[in-house]
Amino acid sequence: MPEVRQPMEKGGVIIVGKPGQIPWNKGLKGVYSEAQLKAFSEVKQGDKNPMFGKTHTVETCARLSAACKQYNKDHPHKGGTPPSWKGKHHTPESIEKNRATNKKYYIDHPEQVERLREMGKERMSHIENNWCLSGPANPQWKGGISKDPIKKKEARWKREHISPKRFIPISTEELNAILQEND
Repeated sequence: MPEVRQPMEKGGVIIVGKPGQIPWNKGLKGVYSEAQLKAFSEVKQGDKNPMFGKTHTVETCARLSAACKQYNKDHPHKGGTPPSWKGKHHTPESIEKNRATNKKYYIDHPEQVERLREMGKERMSHIENNWCLSGPANPQWKGGISKDPIKKKEARWKREHISPKRFIPISTEELNAILQEND
């Protein structure tokens, strides 16, 4: 028989399992069929969802935010900020150790070396055909639009300091021709 706690402030009771009791589905996968999972999903969709058409109050949002921040402080390994490596650097010994490990790996796996060479050739051919890939010259440039405040600052700096008129996409042959003319 599960333990029953006192009623909550707004009504209802909390039913809690026995302490130390292992859940029946711990470690099991594929317990529910696809049809059951779909039924579980449909039960709470649309107007059947208890939060349908409702929004959290400002006080509730503040309380949830505070709880989330506290959780992140208490559990830094689960997405808490700041990241564990922020402001830290590898020691020269660890750099040498990593270098030796990587060297051994690539000696043992020559196919990876060839794959990296091919990737480098692709990248170099792309750079030769369009040697300026930053700012507006980049095919994926979206005008510096971002919701992240740090990226917004970077985008503003790029707009102010990297003018599209300063960099003109040019091929290697055209660049060589211009250099020969100036000699």
